[in-house]
Amino acid sequence: MSDRLLTNGERNRRGMTEESHCPRCGAAWESGLHVIRDCNFARGTWNVIIPDEEDWIGKILSSDVLSTVEGTTWNSLFSIIAWLIWKNRHNFLFNGSHSSGPEMIANLAANFSLSSSWRPPSNRWIKVNSDGSDDLEAGISATGGVLRDAHGKWILGFMRKTGSAIVFQVEARALLEGIRIAWEKGFRRISFRNINRQQDAVADGMTKLGRISYSDLIICYNPPSEVVPYIEQQKTRIANSMMHEPG
Repeated sequence: MSDRLLTNGERNRRGMTEESHCPRCGAAWESGLHVIRDCNFARGTWNVIIPDEEDWIGKILSSDVLSTVEGTTWNSLFSIIAWLIWKNRHNFLFNGSHSSGPEMIANLAANFSLSSSWRPPSNRWIKVNSDGSDDLEAGISATGGVLRDAHGKWILGFMRKTGSAIVFQVEARALLEGIRIAWEKGFRRISFRNINRQQDAVADGMTKLGRISYSDLIICYNPPSEVVPYIEQQKTRIANSMMHEPG
């Protein structure tokens, strides 16, 4: 990576400052690669997208790994997230404020989730919809979601009860959980979306079940009876929308 970013290391090399360390993690030399890849903040951010991978840049940019956030390819997503990490670094350095990696990814997903109802992914892709809920008084939060194919067919659902956490942490965890499950099941063409309960009653229903489930992750290969009515309603809406689409 050519060091064209005006990092502390680059500013030091140009004689603009005596400082060369990373303002976030304290590493002795802050290069562009350090900011985008090696800094603890950057690593935590990328781990939300592709957890437990050493060669995450190779995984993201390789041609056989395809994924989208509402149609945005990994190549584009890489550039967006790298820019957000750099922008976040500036906010931390000059404004004393920053968001965490999971919060940044959750906000990114929300920004790409503007449609008012569930829409199927492209052919041969799957879509992961996730949601999180928290009850601060009861000290309970839960994650849940569903994987569906291009025809809206149920692949699997998931749910987990967790400890108390603020809402963006729960939603980021739900998003991560769905992506990780899809990855572990061998899917590589993945569209993902964190939703609100008005947009997808199926994912919301899985989250509600998570609040009364055991803490361990539960995967449902068949829809629980509690969410079947929502699935039927969704099928009807999808069929109606297809009928009204121009030929």
